Amino acid sequence: MDIRQRIDRFNRENSPFYIVDHDSGRYSLCLALSFLPKEYEHFGQEAFNRYAAEIGEPAMIDGRVFSHGSGYEWEHVFAKAFEGDPDSGRIEYDCEAGGFFCYSDSLSLLEHFGARFRAVCMDGEKFAQLVSTALKEAAEKEEQGAEREIQTESCGGPEAVPSQAMRM
Repeated sequence: MDIRQRIDRFNRENSPFYIVDHDSGRYSLCLALSFLPKEYEHFGQEAFNRYAAEIGEPAMIDGRVFSHGSGYEWEHVFAKAFEGDPDSGRIEYDCEAGGFFCYSDSLSLLEHFGARFRAVCMDGEKFAQLVSTALKEAAEKEEQGAEREIQTESCGGPEAVPSQAMRM
């Protein structure tokens, strides 16, 4: 089976995820959240809505836009799903608010990870647990990074930290 046939088969069997051949030896695994077919209109969204409820936030903003479930959050969930897998380091992300996109030079890797991830997404309870864990960990890391930034700024910037520490 040639590359085109493999990609076509993956795309048929793993919708709404799809793979794109960039004709440069690179491939991307995509989930274009803003352009999902009607049958997948809110794919995975229930898990993100459950997360919002879990942390005390509304699922929707102004009754029009979901508060969680952006491509950036899908990236955290995908990365958590394959945490510890040595091949996960071969994937690069380029997500946007309206879509999840990752790249690799290995079609086989994206086929394998993509099919496994879709299977998790299709298991509502398992996916909801994964979303909750991944997003809580991401929020924790973001909070820790913000705290470090505030501490650095309150000390006069990174270049000031060593000299101030020496004066103590």
